[in-house]
Amino acid sequence: MFEKLIDRYGPRLYGLCRKLCAGEWEAQDLYQETWLRAWKARDRLPEDPGPWLTRICVNLYRDSLRRKKRLRFLPFALGEETPGPLDLLAEEPEDRDGMADLHRAVEELPADQRLALILYYFCGKSVQDTAQALGMPEGTVKSRLARARSKLKGRLEDGG
Repeated sequence: MFEKLIDRYGPRLYGLCRKLCAGEWEAQDLYQETWLRAWKARDRLPEDPGPWLTRICVNLYRDSLRRKKRLRFLPFALGEETPGPLDLLAEEPEDRDGMADLHRAVEELPADQRLALILYYFCGKSVQDTAQALGMPEGTVKSRLARARSKLKGRLEDGG
């Protein structure tokens, strides 16, 4: 039964992981950790597991952001800066109509706004699904999206 879940939701879940993470290996870790957590909680499997899996993935991603934030303050954690989740898309040989600028601007958003924006625009989730995945009211998602759009507009206009 679990294999059917992986077959059905695996590609979409992996796509989300790739959009959230900086690199292939990090996306694979998040993907595998999401399925591991789902397996451990399989007795609580809801009737529609899609949003449930998305929420597990998003929560794991948030946890990793918190860990990275704590590591920044440790002296041994200083080193090369890793690329952000959307940097890989911006490294295409040609800058397609300023897409690199857009991806850099998205990367600079606060984590809460960036996550809502990625789920809504890059993953095509509805406001309701985004709110469910993030565990917050729809109004909060809408306000974060509005703030993110406003900041993006300002940054992109400033940059030319």
